Amino acid sequence: SRYLRSLNCSYTPLQHLPDLPDGLEELDCRVTSIAHLPRLPSSLKSLECAVTDLETLPDLPPGLIYLHCSQTDIQHLPPLPPTLQTLLCFLTMIESLPPLPDTLHTLVCSDTNITVFPTLPPNLDLFECHGLPLTSLPPLPSSLTTLWGIVTGKQIGRAHV
Repeated sequence: SRYLRSLNCSYTPLQHLPDLPDGLEELDCRVTSIAHLPRLPSSLKSLECAVTDLETLPDLPPGLIYLHCSQTDIQHLPPLPPTLQTLLCFLTMIESLPPLPDTLHTLVCSDTNITVFPTLPPNLDLFECHGLPLTSLPPLPSSLTTLWGIVTGKQIGRAHV
């Protein structure tokens, strides 16, 4: 069947999106003036909505793999789907993260207001958390190969474990 699978409206003056069609797998609306997203289709695998005027996200589809919502005014994330592999939410107003799915490999949440982390997933490979008001790091999974962060004002730096 023929249907729209990918919608890229990035780097445009767009302020609103219409209802999104079922079957859509990729939505890229970064660097726009969009302040509200419509209901996301259950088929969506990738959501790129960084550098927008978003303050909230709608419910995330159950099969979402990639979420990039950095450089927005988002304060809270909705529950994360069990399939999510990449979460990029740096330079936001987020104060806490929901439970992280075991499938997550990449977590970049630098320059947010996060003070405490949920349990880090067992397959996490890259974790960037610099510029946070942290006093300690959560237990690190053995799968971690790259950590970049600051704890109590001291730079951990980029470490390849």
